[in-house]
Amino acid sequence: EKADQALYFAKENGRNSGCLYRDDMSKTAKRIDKLAGIISGSLVEDQRRVETMLEVLELQRSIELGIGEKLFNFLGRIIEVSEAQTGILFDIGEDGEIKNKLARKKFISTEVEEEHYNNEIVDKCIKSGTGEYKVDWNSYQGLDSVTGMPDWQSVMAVPIIKRGELKGVLYLSASIKTKEFDAGQYNFVKTLCDIISSIYA
Repeated sequence: EKADQALYFAKENGRNSGCLYRDDMSKTAKRIDKLAGIISGSLVEDQRRVETMLEVLELQRSIELGIGEKLFNFLGRIIEVSEAQTGILFDIGEDGEIKNKLARKKFISTEVEEEHYNNEIVDKCIKSGTGEYKVDWNSYQGLDSVTGMPDWQSVMAVPIIKRGELKGVLYLSASIKTKEFDAGQYNFVKTLCDIISSIYA
């Protein structure tokens, strides 16, 4: 866990570097550069990201769709742009308890009934009001059919906050064989969550 923390710290501070673990290294995703993950320097990639932000803004402003449809479409778009395999939106009540959840999988255009997630990561996000991205070494969905190794997941938990009040938590996961979330992606997804947060009462 400490090695994982140091690895993410090194990635956030310039990649192509190494560092020793220190107690003051934060597990949470905090980035000084507010444009990290939004502006990449690639004209094609930056255009795609700005288009995604505009799509989410249009979705948030739509008067034809109810809140459930907006969240369902938002979750599908987030899974697509983040390259996650699964996504879950947790609706959080005033008491900090999960009231409802909405789960989707990549390439499936309908809601899925039950999806695996790490409850500790979601609880931490609810209690602290801060998000994180990490490789979840503690829980996994199953074993890889070829190697027999656990199918560890790269996960991201993002709080959805409106006027200082936690309204929801977005939880994304992908097998580390295909994707590993980083600070830039976290920042981009957090920005999209900030845009959609105004649909909550």
